[in-house]
Amino acid sequence: MIERWWWAPGAAERLGPAAREDVGAWMRRAEEGECLSSDRSAVAARVVVGGEALLVKWRRPRRGRRLRTWLRPSRERLEARVLDRLAGLGVAVPRVLGVGERRARGVLIGAVLVRDYAPGTSAAVALGEAPDLAADLGGAWRRWHDLGLRHGDAYPKNVLRSAAGTWMPIGCPKARLGAPGAALDGGRVRDLAQMQVGLEELGLAPAAFLAGYAGGDARLSPARLAAALGPRAALIRRRKRRRREAEARGDRKGPRRPQPLPPGPAPRSRPAPWARL
Repeated sequence: MIERWWWAPGAAERLGPAAREDVGAWMRRAEEGECLSSDRSAVAARVVVGGEALLVKWRRPRRGRRLRTWLRPSRERLEARVLDRLAGLGVAVPRVLGVGERRARGVLIGAVLVRDYAPGTSAAVALGEAPDLAADLGGAWRRWHDLGLRHGDAYPKNVLRSAAGTWMPIGCPKARLGAPGAALDGGRVRDLAQMQVGLEELGLAPAAFLAGYAGGDARLSPARLAAALGPRAALIRRRKRRRREAEARGDRKGPRRPQPLPPGPAPRSRPAPWARL
């Protein structure tokens, strides 16, 4: 078994002895912190290290999916890569401090992402309190998309609004950052369809969001966007409905919180430069 960590410049000195802990120790730190979200394979928690609030996300791939991780970057590593590149482009995102992976013969056993905790309100809550912010959120998504971001899980819960009124994309394990441009490609359509369905689940019409996204650009007018998003949004709604029906019948297991890696002998550690994240 081997473990590899990528630490951002200055992060190891900032965290002190905690930066020398293994992946399992960081998982147990998250277990002792304030749980923010969890599903069948991942947990996100707020922890305090050295008087600083951090967000720790960790994942243990389910047994049936571990072989898919062979010699591939973990979702946490991909998310850290995207957030780091977005920060370099001037997008307001939480600063990633480090990423750790534990593997056995190339197969991922567990991964941890450590970043600054960004206080704020999710877009789902912010739009529920002030629906007129939908157009402003649409403009933010347009800027992110024009920079090349394709989020992959673009629901309102994965956008944070800071106290200063700045929108921040979070929850990016499926995100990719490609070439800048304004083309209405498949990744952009998927993100917008997910946001449209998310707004409908909040009881909000997506018209204001799409108008803010278009921003007067005739190539991306609200009418053209609605026509392009219709089939994809219908597919998302159908999948969500089938998932709810399966859970109601008991055919689908509900969310179950995973367990952190058990204490044991420390695996061999291989440090890696941040530039090779």
